[in-house]
Amino acid sequence: MSQFDYIAVEGIIGSGKTGLANFLGQKLGATLILDDTRANPFLADFYTDPARFSFSAQIFFLLTRYRQLKALAEPDLFERKRVADYVFARDEIFARLNLHQREYSLYQNLHKMIRTEIVPPDLVVYLQTQPAAALNRVRSRKTSHHTHHTAAYLESLSTAFDQYFFHYDQTPLLIVKTDDLDLSEKQSDMELIIAEIEKTSYGTRYIAPARKDVLL
Repeated sequence: MSQFDYIAVEGIIGSGKTGLANFLGQKLGATLILDDTRANPFLADFYTDPARFSFSAQIFFLLTRYRQLKALAEPDLFERKRVADYVFARDEIFARLNLHQREYSLYQNLHKMIRTEIVPPDLVVYLQTQPAAALNRVRSRKTSHHTHHTAAYLESLSTAFDQYFFHYDQTPLLIVKTDDLDLSEKQSDMELIIAEIEKTSYGTRYIAPARKDVLL
């Protein structure tokens, strides 16, 4: 993976993106850029009253992610490698789903002004995950975070992310179907993705690993 100084991992909630990003960071000795949604002070209010607090929550996310990723435009010579568990486009995908039209129009004006300052990754790994599999993973965490998400919401997220990456051509892209992978516990599954990253140099590649315990 030496050809990539900056790798971004993306996927819907429950895809395993943060687990894979942490594993890649350890393998590369890289600086990790993690999307800590729990730091958003408007998030709890958004869950209880989305109509009132969606715009505040989204603007907080936008500015936080902007500050994190803008710093990559001035790389530290002693920290060449970077791994992030999101791409900047994630913010707009969620905004489009959660904001009313007038709020979204205002959001877009701000987003367009700052997105040009964001350095694109050298490689994006998109963990494509079926909503049902993602929901099972979220529920198995046994934490209050994300427990409000429904199958319908994850379905809309999955569709939005698939559409975005269907048209994606900014950087090399590796799409991994993760329904039969365990990126939170199984090191061999994460090593499999690393092997595929090493085969990726340009364009878009798609892999769909099958469970080894399934007879064909």
